[in-house]
Amino acid sequence: MSPESTHRLTHGIMQDAKDIENLRKALGVDYIDLLGHSYGGHVALLYALNYPDNVGNLVLCGVPLGETDEEINRRIESHPISKKMEKAKSSEKRKKLYYQFYYHKPLSKENLYYNKLVQLAYKTEKNQRLLRAYDDDPFNTDLAKKISDLHKSLLVIVGKYDPITCIEAIENTIAGARCSRLAVCEESGHEPFVDEPDKFSGLVNDFLDGL
Repeated sequence: MSPESTHRLTHGIMQDAKDIENLRKALGVDYIDLLGHSYGGHVALLYALNYPDNVGNLVLCGVPLGETDEEINRRIESHPISKKMEKAKSSEKRKKLYYQFYYHKPLSKENLYYNKLVQLAYKTEKNQRLLRAYDDDPFNTDLAKKISDLHKSLLVIVGKYDPITCIEAIENTIAGARCSRLAVCEESGHEPFVDEPDKFSGLVNDFLDGL
């Protein structure tokens, strides 16, 4: 194994936002519409706050807003499925519970295969080093407090059964944002684009078409 594999990376949410800006420049476009899911939504929000002239419209999906890390972690840890995962005696049982935690509907074969590939990718040495770098640079959920500073149209999509987000907290957070809209997917967990793909794509398309 090469010495590089033990090198500790420096990375974090600001670098992710800068990567988006570099991509915009490479594409040669004046501005971009952004859609971010979960942590990616925080990246999209940070980018919009730091590069307001380069953003068209913003879509956030499954992004916890208006809560502290402690509040989010406490809700996740107290969730019945989380407690079952802690007591699970086999990796296969934990995997099934993991899917139940994040998704409201049973996964198709294609999505199960995709999740398997994702888990394999997480286990590579390169990705492990990248994840450790993120641990050294915890992102700031206080970004949500600056949403009222956004002068962009904002759509927030959340699954009714998402254990990561709190709908009431999101409603309160985006109340002061310009042209903000909250859409709740009634049959979805943390990933509405998996649980309800047609509804999700319809929401995004209608939002962009209506601008």
